[in-house]
Amino acid sequence: MTPQILSSVHKLLHSAFKQAVLWEYADRNPFHKAILLKPFLSPTEILSNEKIKKLLQYSGFSLLGIAVHLAFASSLRKGEILALTWDDVDFENGTIFINKTLKQMRKDAIQALDRDDILYQFPAVFDAGRTVIVLKRPKTQSSIYTVYLPPYVMDLLQD
Repeated sequence: MTPQILSSVHKLLHSAFKQAVLWEYADRNPFHKAILLKPFLSPTEILSNEKIKKLLQYSGFSLLGIAVHLAFASSLRKGEILALTWDDVDFENGTIFINKTLKQMRKDAIQALDRDDILYQFPAVFDAGRTVIVLKRPKTQSSIYTVYLPPYVMDLLQD
């Protein structure tokens, strides 16, 4: 079980027992003083030079290859790479402008967002699905920034 699942189960049970105390079905909430253990963080595995070369070799000069080069050259997040458009690329200055992200979101969470933050909502693949993919503005102003790219990545984009 992940720490997030344990936290969700704890919240649910705490809430249920809180209501039970209010309705006088229980004398106290046993989850009130429960201590959640801190998760053990596993070390992040960093790819070796050989693995990076192999990844780039297999991805080639396709869109996947360009995404891999962008990820290694600029440390962009997956959602930032997937949200890039040609308007974001400045070939003259060798930069890309990050001002949006692609994200899978729960439909009910979208209702809580400011509608101005959603730039585009993609059609749901499954009608009964609880999530949709949206193109949205970043959460914070500091997540809007310009990235300088090495010339070889700009050449890949140009090609």
